Amino acid sequence: MRSFLYLTFFIILANILILSTGCGSSRQTVDEGGVSTQSDESEYDEIEKLLGITRDESGSSSSKTSQEPSQASEQDDLIRLLEVDEGKPREQTVTGTGIEDQRVVRLQNQVDELEKEIQKKDMEIADLKTQLMVKEEELSKKPAVASTVYSQPSQSSYTASPPPSSSGPYSDRYHETLALFHERRYQEAIAGFEDLLARDINHQLSDNAQYWIGESYYAMGMYNEAIIAFEKVYTFPQSNKNDYAQFKIGQCYFKIGNKERASQEFQQLIDTYPDSELVPRARNYLAQF
Repeated sequence: MRSFLYLTFFIILANILILSTGCGSSRQTVDEGGVSTQSDESEYDEIEKLLGITRDESGSSSSKTSQEPSQASEQDDLIRLLEVDEGKPREQTVTGTGIEDQRVVRLQNQVDELEKEIQKKDMEIADLKTQLMVKEEELSKKPAVASTVYSQPSQSSYTASPPPSSSGPYSDRYHETLALFHERRYQEAIAGFEDLLARDINHQLSDNAQYWIGESYYAMGMYNEAIIAFEKVYTFPQSNKNDYAQFKIGQCYFKIGNKERASQEFQQLIDTYPDSELVPRARNYLAQF
């Protein structure tokens, strides 16, 4: 296309030069004859201006070449566009891609943090549920107030039916101390349960008292002390807290970061107490290792 334009331009230029040469000779002839040619010259000047032809001092004409630099710059722009289209990366595009990558990484980090928080909350919920079940079990064992059965009065005296074996000062003191635990007065609860054990280690609630000592240490974050307390639960014959103590030992090792030992304790719960209601929760812990 450009070659065609150049060819056309040179053909027009050649024709103009031929015409200007012939007209110059005719103007000279007319001048010699005394006829004025100012109007013809002005017409030729206008044509030359339109065609971009200028005259130098010698009278020769030349075409303007001011369009060539602009054409060269246009060609450079075209080359740059072609280079981009052929695979040269644009700086703006690379920068945008880098920003997107950083945003994706930041979002992924946030998702990871949220997953960790969810896992932590799930474990806390499991702990609370365990404590709730133990509390419900304790409440179910709490004796009802015994009604006094009066016999026929004889000389202003009466006899009462014997109270259940679970009632009495020991049982009352046990429930008072357990209330301290639920009020989060853990140090007082530990002292109260230890006092009960010092009174009678063979009482039917003594194994429960030992278990709640471990729960009190666990609630205070004293996991090593809690492990020792929970292990003592096994020393009580016919204790109904062995599976709970086993589960809490696994939780203690998990809390202190000993996941290998925690895994062993949870597996021992599953193997030793397969019918325990805590087995599903032990499996949930094992699934995280």
